[in-house]
Amino acid sequence: MENLQTENILNLRDDIVISEAELRHIVTSEMIRVGLMPSLTGFRYFKEMVLISLQQKYDDIKTMRLYAMAAELFGIRADALERSVRTLVTSSFYTSNGFAILSKFFGFSSIELPSVGQALTLINEYIIFNLFEQSMDKTEKRVFARRVR
Repeated sequence: MENLQTENILNLRDDIVISEAELRHIVTSEMIRVGLMPSLTGFRYFKEMVLISLQQKYDDIKTMRLYAMAAELFGIRADALERSVRTLVTSSFYTSNGFAILSKFFGFSSIELPSVGQALTLINEYIIFNLFEQSMDKTEKRVFARRVR
């Protein structure tokens, strides 16, 4: 009998249904778009933190708990992971014009250097909004655009 592989389907906030593989791809591309540098070790750690928090509603998880969960996945100490992620956020912030895309998206004139928890919240909300917007049809988008203005 054949062993069929089933794709893991996730149900995120706001009734967004997406495959785990597609979510991984979107998170990676959006992290790069906002200016996080994939060449740094902290990138893959932070990506896992984003994925965990999107799937488990970040509001319910403390950043320190996310460090521990991600560190367990990679088999490293939480303090080493934290240092790598903090370096990623700091370095990327200063080389990406202060996360200009996030500033514009959230309507800020600028963003001060965020903590890892703040960066995680900003990126999560940015990704969720973009996924929500992609899931709407054209009529819904027009109605939504009128409400936002």
